[in-house]
Amino acid sequence: MKNNFFLAVIGLSLLWAASCEKAETPISFTFDFAQQQHSWVAGFADYSDDYENLDLKAEMAPLPDPLNPSGKITGFKIQGHNSSDDLFMFIKRKLTGLKPNQTYHVSADIQFASDAPKGAVGIGGAPGESVFLKAGAVTSEPIVSKNTAGRYLINLDKGNQGQSGRDMRIIGNVAKTNDQSGYASILRNAKGIKVTTNAQGECWLIIGTDSGYEGLTRLYYQKIEVDLTEQ
Repeated sequence: MKNNFFLAVIGLSLLWAASCEKAETPISFTFDFAQQQHSWVAGFADYSDDYENLDLKAEMAPLPDPLNPSGKITGFKIQGHNSSDDLFMFIKRKLTGLKPNQTYHVSADIQFASDAPKGAVGIGGAPGESVFLKAGAVTSEPIVSKNTAGRYLINLDKGNQGQSGRDMRIIGNVAKTNDQSGYASILRNAKGIKVTTNAQGECWLIIGTDSGYEGLTRLYYQKIEVDLTEQ
């Protein structure tokens, strides 16, 4: 009888350990923009039609030198001139194949190219340190619409410039870590994000810059790696 009791305890312990291991195994997504866009979509918010020369663009484009010696490596380019003093530029993508109505912890490694020098002075703020990189995950699709005042706003709480919001948090800025001229690759890590999927087992990942620098910001997203772990 005693042996049977210990065997039962050991069996339950093994089952518990196996269930914990399974729950902690993340679901991973990798999006390499070297050759394709992977269904990511760009958008812009926090501006109005009253501002001119915003120069808003988003497209797949060759990486600039010195990051593209072969001339064949692409990135997802997004750019805008922050005439509104509050321009938000973002990319978003729906993640599928998850459990319905399940809460996940989300972490992401985001690699992008920037030419913003560190410690520089700019209009309204620094071109590097005052362009805040944010990341988040939400249940419903992030959508931009024009309000009655003619301003384009996004339907989530991203915070404002140097502040995180309920749906997005600051994970760094776009300043380079080296002193070389031209573009350089930067890696930022997003952690501590939670999201609950919808009834179809879907959620939306959104990454963007909230700018206090009143000049042109042009970035090239190179690679995004995402892990989702069940809570």
